[in-house]
Amino acid sequence: MLDRHCCYYIGLLDQRKADLRGSRQQEALAEINQEVENIRAAWRRALMVGNVDLIERASEGLFLFYEMRSWFSEGAEVFAEAAACLSELHAASATQQTRRVWGKVLGRQGWCTFQVGQQAVGRALLEQSLAILRALEAPSELVFPLNYLASGAYYSGDYEQANQLAEEALRVSLACRDQHGVAVAKTVLGQIAYLVGRYEDARHYSRESLAIERELGNRWGLVFTLVSLGRVDQALGAYEDARRSFQEGLAIRLAFGDTRGTALCLNYLGDTAHALADFGEARRCYQESLALFKEIGNQAGAATSLTKLGYNALALHELESARAYFYDALRTAWGAQAIPRALEAIAGVAETLAADEPNRARELASLAHHHPAAAQEGRDRAATILARTESSAAKDADAQVQEGDQARRLQAVVATLLRTEASP
Repeated sequence: MLDRHCCYYIGLLDQRKADLRGSRQQEALAEINQEVENIRAAWRRALMVGNVDLIERASEGLFLFYEMRSWFSEGAEVFAEAAACLSELHAASATQQTRRVWGKVLGRQGWCTFQVGQQAVGRALLEQSLAILRALEAPSELVFPLNYLASGAYYSGDYEQANQLAEEALRVSLACRDQHGVAVAKTVLGQIAYLVGRYEDARHYSRESLAIERELGNRWGLVFTLVSLGRVDQALGAYEDARRSFQEGLAIRLAFGDTRGTALCLNYLGDTAHALADFGEARRCYQESLALFKEIGNQAGAATSLTKLGYNALALHELESARAYFYDALRTAWGAQAIPRALEAIAGVAETLAADEPNRARELASLAHHHPAAAQEGRDRAATILARTESSAAKDADAQVQEGDQARRLQAVVATLLRTEASP
């Protein structure tokens, strides 16, 4: 009876896998959500009896469900249990199928782990997944770890590695005729291009990805490309176009019950409101976004919302509130090892010091500007501080920052800032 129950509900997941990537996404999500307790029981049963075939059939649908609902904490736990089970099975009797499924499960565990604030651990799991699947010479299985490892790399500030991984993901996806993989790779390439200030490349990749996602009927997935296009428009001053993209994305993610996606769109809508000097609306968006990121344990997202609240407070001449937000953002980002987010918070702290402690402000802004993990938006903010505090001695200090050990310097700066902030 238990085995029949297990097979039935894992079969249900397997059958809904295509729907979760296509035009019946919301219906599939609702069906899975309605049977989620039975599905959990079926998954536990498959692990208990060590049925590799059932684990493989269930893993993709289960991951898509968790990702689309932002249930990353449960996903990390569930896939960790599966990875441990498969590791034991592989040690006892190594087969190509067991190793393949183990590699696939590690990748899903890695992304869920990354999203709950353990970025270094998540990337390590994705790297392990990629290494296992490469050794099996199974090209189609490489698409997932390549795309998600590329995403993990750019979130961590490794833009060159991220670009290499995403380009490989694109090549493999095209060779395997995996349109979903192609769309994701182009989305990631667009996001990387935006972060390093290559706005026309970002627009090109995002438009191509959006066309594929619309053709596939993947409304959930196309939000990432809408957001990328909106961010490019915003960077170029087309605020109303940006707002329309963010609002469309928000409506879709709200309909799907996707907490992370909703929080992301709210942050970007807050940026548009801030750019248009509607600081009350911006604060509302950032505060809602912060609460949602905290709800799902997404520390990098929370750090971003806190930094944005800091800049919004500065615009309202609330210096002490701004400083508190920036320090909270730095502490949160550093705890998750979200380096670009930490650099953005440091630039914010520098902004609060610029009037009274220009030398210290310049030192912090120089690090935030020159560090290789800094995104273009953060570099631009830091550059304005550097321009305001320019002097010959300051330029010499900047040169020393550029030539020094950036990782060690960042660690020292963060330790000093957080120690100072904690002092009475």
